[in-house]
Amino acid sequence: MTQYRWTVIGAGPAGIAAVGRLLDHGIAPEKIAWVDPNFRAGDLGDKWRAVPSNTVASLFLDYLNASPSFRFHEAPPFKLTDVDPGQTCLLDLVADPLVWISEHLRQRVREFRTMATDLYLHDGQWTVQTDQGDITSEKVILAIGATAKKLAYPDLVEIPVDVALDPEKLAEQSLEGATVAVFGSSHSTMIALPHLLNQPVEKVVNFYRSPLRYAVDLGDWTLFDDVGLKGQAARWARENIDGVYPERLDRLSIHSPEFQDRIVQCDHVVYTVG
Repeated sequence: MTQYRWTVIGAGPAGIAAVGRLLDHGIAPEKIAWVDPNFRAGDLGDKWRAVPSNTVASLFLDYLNASPSFRFHEAPPFKLTDVDPGQTCLLDLVADPLVWISEHLRQRVREFRTMATDLYLHDGQWTVQTDQGDITSEKVILAIGATAKKLAYPDLVEIPVDVALDPEKLAEQSLEGATVAVFGSSHSTMIALPHLLNQPVEKVVNFYRSPLRYAVDLGDWTLFDDVGLKGQAARWARENIDGVYPERLDRLSIHSPEFQDRIVQCDHVVYTVG
């Protein structure tokens, strides 16, 4: 069994960055094991391509050019480089260069196109269990992303958040005459709401806990960078939440005394809560 110095689990943006930095710091490529079932840029490449970003193009380009091991200067032309650096973009434009970098990196390191199923430490060595056998290494980087949070409303038919954020997937749902509850007031919420309103629903009710916040560009830093609305989501919210409400949209605080009466009127739900 080959002994590796490092094992990186996951090939989304974090996993790609980890492999790049290890190579940048002189770790021999043959001493790096990289585990992922498909190497398509993680959930960003598999689920979120149709979603407008909340990050401007220049920051994506900074990421792509940050690691010398990415060799992004050798990449073919990508549409991302044509976007106004100060504007947001579809994540599809980011996924393509990430996949290109993955292809380049996995030709150098030892790739395992499989799913890691278990991880344990014994006698100072990590063992990663996979369908292709065990991988042992001195250190492990977990770059496996996160699972979307959900709330407990079992009587409502859940529309998965990745479906609500993709107009084509959402159009495949049977939503005629539906009343859809949407929990949240984040970037994802302001993308999901107009998608739902473009479907033949009877009503969309947005339940929120906190008031809307907008990111404010202050030059060398951004106020509310992590929680503030940006780009397309911010524009839609200003026009339709802080402006004129669309006809079939209601918004209600979860602290409102009307909350229980309104939630029982819903038959579907989308959780955009983190």
